[in-house]
Amino acid sequence: MSKLKNKEQFKNIDFSSSKEEKDRFDNCEFVNCIFSDLSDISFMDCDFRNCDLSNLKTMNSRLQNVSYYDCKLLGHNFSGAIDFALELHFENCIMDYSSFDRKKLNKSSFKNCKIHGANFTQA
Repeated sequence: MSKLKNKEQFKNIDFSSSKEEKDRFDNCEFVNCIFSDLSDISFMDCDFRNCDLSNLKTMNSRLQNVSYYDCKLLGHNFSGAIDFALELHFENCIMDYSSFDRKKLNKSSFKNCKIHGANFTQA
């Protein structure tokens, strides 16, 4: 069963050791958090600040108007995220070796990011 979290702020939490299935986050902010698996989770109008999302899994994740500020996203694979309404914004992020294979990124933005060795095949 899906749990809705609305307008909440999460600070200094390590989510890599636990994961709630089918969660939904609307208008939430994550600050200094660590993640390893966001599969089957929905994020709408959420901000990630100074978070570590390296080697993150996003299979069947819904990422709608999600912003990342000063985050570490090394090897992050966005390929499994749901395409419908996908909108991502990155600012001052380290995104080396991330993958956006077959993702439509026309509503997404990248500002002052380091993106070496990333995969944008058919994006």
